[in-house]
Amino acid sequence: MLGENHVKPPLDGISRASWLIFSTEMIAVAVIAFMASRMERGRGILFVCAATMAVNAAFLVKYLGMFIGFYLTISVMILFLVGALLPDKARDQS
Repeated sequence: MLGENHVKPPLDGISRASWLIFSTEMIAVAVIAFMASRMERGRGILFVCAATMAVNAAFLVKYLGMFIGFYLTISVMILFLVGALLPDKARDQS
């Protein structure tokens, strides 16, 4: 772990802002995926959300290495793919 004195300005502000932007993006993608799951043809949007998480995971592993954030991003990507591949309720009932 990095101690408090290891990150000097302006890197400390940049890292906080980057983490805030990344967190906001993850929340926005989750809201989009939730709304898409309620739509009749939202499967494609869920695939786009999964692709977004794959790109995020690639950047995380390239610049930060393997850590809990990478594994969480991969887990979210897998859940988006599972959600996109689940059968539609409307098709099962007809």
